[in-house]
Amino acid sequence: MFSYTYFEEFKMLGVCDAEILGKTLHGETDVVVSESFYGKDKCDENDIEALLEKSTNINCIGNRIVELLIKMGIVNENDVAVIDGVKHAQIYKV
Repeated sequence: MFSYTYFEEFKMLGVCDAEILGKTLHGETDVVVSESFYGKDKCDENDIEALLEKSTNINCIGNRIVELLIKMGIVNENDVAVIDGVKHAQIYKV
């Protein structure tokens, strides 16, 4: 299960693994996986493709969601950051 928020006005998707919602990841820069950005709605793997199609900016954090996007060919594994053991990627469609 994933948590996400879709910001219609920006065509931006924030999506995370549901189990890390509300946690703070510590690294060179601390990242708060906040409910206000990542957690307004729930979805599963079947819902992700439709959300991705309408998004021009995607911010994803969590090992499962990033691995799914790698498998789908949307994220290049070499472009993935790891913060406190958790994968993070940002995608911009131009």
